[in-house]
Order: sequence, then C-alpha cells, then structure tokens
Amino acid sequence: MTLHFSSVSLIEFVFWCALLLYVSHMARVFREKQIDIIGKWKTYFLFSGILLAIGIVSLVLPSRGLKLGLDFKGGTLLERGFYQQVSSEEIRQVISAAVPSLKDSLIQLENKPPEIGEKNAPQTLVLIRSQNLSQDEIKAADDALKAKYQRVDIRQSQTIGPTIGKELQNNAKSAANP
Repeated sequence: MTLHFSSVSLIEFVFWCALLLYVSHMARVFREKQIDIIGKWKTYFLFSGILLAIGIVSLVLPSRGLKLGLDFKGGTLLERGFYQQVSSEEIRQVISAAVPSLKDSLIQLENKPPEIGEKNAPQTLVLIRSQNLSQDEIKAADDALKAKYQRVDIRQSQTIGPTIGKELQNNAKSAANP
C-alpha cells in the first residue's frame, strides 16, 4: 500500500500541525499567567470608547459617511435583459457613447440560467443606476443597446425624484431616533 501526497495536502498538513503546536503553546502560556481583567477595566473601557468614537466619526464625516442609494438620493433605475453574456464594461461603453452622463452609472449584472420551460428567457439581467435621466436619454441608451445586441428586454425603467428620496431620508432618520 502506497500513500501519495500532493504538495497541497503536504502543505496543509504542515500548516495544521504548526497551528496545533501554536495553540497548545498559547494555552500553556495563558494557564501559567494570571491576567487581571477587572483591575484594568479603565484601560479596556478607554480602548472600547476610542474604537466606538472612530466608528461614529467615520459615519459622520461627509467624505466617508454612509453612501445613500438610489432610493434616498433620487435617480433612474433601468433593468434590461440580454440574451447573450455581456460584461459591465461593454454595457458602460455602449450606453456612455449614446448618453455621456451614464459614464459614471452603477452597473450590476446577474447571470441566470433559464428556468425549466423557459426557452426564450434572457441569460443576463443588467441593472443600471444613474442620476435622473429624461425619457429621450433613456430611449437613446436603449437604442444604442439594441443596435449592439439586437435582442434586449426592457424590463423596467424607474425614475425616483429627489422629493421622494428626501421623504425616505426623513422617515429613516425619524425611525432611528424615536
């Protein structure tokens, strides 16, 4: 009976043996050493307070704060279905050539296999989130996509105004501060 080891399994074996030795060594060190947690409560309390303050400051700073989504800021959401595999960079090139303001839009892809019984279902769903677009800009983007990919399903086009976004923001703030 011969045993065959690959280099990966040998490396994993060495890693787990080293980890086991380290853990047993650390257990021995902590058993022999008495740590005074209660006596140093002020130090631990100060450390926790500093971490909490850093977290709160990072949320409050305008440059690093929470990034508000389309629902809060307002904008346009386009959902399109494609019958072949596409990449977000291809989509960005096509739509930004037609509508330059779409260059900085957020593009998300969802590749999905067709469900049972669906022969003509799109293979890739694309969500395009951008600033507010006019109907002419949406039509120009759709025309450019159809010219490049022939078959494009227009699933959904939504424009959320800044008024609704402000209202959602205020509702979220009031829910957080009862």
